[in-house]
Amino acid sequence: MSTSACSCVKMASGNAAKVVLFRQIKNSKLTATLSKKISFCKKRHTKNVREIEARHRRKKMRFITLLLLVINNVPRDRSIWMHPRTDAWFILADQFYTDTQWYENFRVSKRTFLFVAGLIEEVVKRKTTVMREPISVQKRVAITYYFLATTAEYRTIANLFGVSRSFVCKCVIDVCKALVNRLQSKFVFFPKRNELANIVSTYQLKWGFPACLGAIDGTHIPIIAPTQNHSDYINRKGYHSIVMQAVVDCNYLFRDIVVGWPGSVHDARVLSNSEIFKLAEQNKLFPADFCVNFGGKNVTPVILGDPAYPLLPWLLKPYPENANTIRIHRRFNYPLSRARVSVENVFGRWYLECIQKISEESRHGSKQLSYSCGSIVYFAQHM
Repeated sequence: MSTSACSCVKMASGNAAKVVLFRQIKNSKLTATLSKKISFCKKRHTKNVREIEARHRRKKMRFITLLLLVINNVPRDRSIWMHPRTDAWFILADQFYTDTQWYENFRVSKRTFLFVAGLIEEVVKRKTTVMREPISVQKRVAITYYFLATTAEYRTIANLFGVSRSFVCKCVIDVCKALVNRLQSKFVFFPKRNELANIVSTYQLKWGFPACLGAIDGTHIPIIAPTQNHSDYINRKGYHSIVMQAVVDCNYLFRDIVVGWPGSVHDARVLSNSEIFKLAEQNKLFPADFCVNFGGKNVTPVILGDPAYPLLPWLLKPYPENANTIRIHRRFNYPLSRARVSVENVFGRWYLECIQKISEESRHGSKQLSYSCGSIVYFAQHM
């Protein structure tokens, strides 16, 4: 055999050995992979079986425990269903109080009270069950009015109306939500055409300012410090609050209310994000053809604000006053400030009647109570 032939045989045998070695390595890898998968499946199956068995054991133990409780438990009468309470004071007030006495306690007349109770009866009324009779709508509304109109705490109100303290808290929130949802859009709105002329003439007669349809201002409602972003609610006076913006007319009625902005927000920003601002910028706040004749010229009506608000075609504010303010500017500011006192008076009365109760609530509760107090002030003045 030649040398070349021997070399070819050696190469062929070497290649065959490499192929065989490669196949062995490949088979060993496949075997290892398969063995890993099989072991994993076995472990998973074992785990599932153990979980199923543990679940059955837990169910069995619960069943045995309940069975033992049923067998060993001796029937006993409930020691007390509810604590004995009396609503004698409310019955006395409802049946025998005069209109003056009723107003002194609830800050609204009896007629207004019954009118409001009838409007929200569908929302506040509860069904009669086999457990007990529900508390009447009149008592629920009376609890809320008494809570907002006095400085009494939950315990005192609960004793007067024959309910629990927790019910007083829940009742106030439910009735306030009903007042906001059912009454705010119906009774707190901007004056329509038939009211505009009367409001303008009243401002002219009372305070000597022509073409005025209302006054706007903001106030701070103290709240409990929120758990999140509490620093945003610290106002310039150093306490936590939310901002309330209100428009009030000459009859001391709320015409627009915005509540909820953090106390650190400026009044001008609250105004620019309110619905009344959007309507005014679109010339939809007043009827387009409504004007007031002043000095032989037709003047569009305006709303009066303090220096914190911007000067707009529909919003008038006083000149800045300092040592250099000229006399004519001071003469202009005087009747404007007198006319703007309407909103200050409403805030003063609203503070005395409602602010102490609102300050005891959180941010969300304060919004509901604020809107409700606005509706209550409306009824107290209008009904």
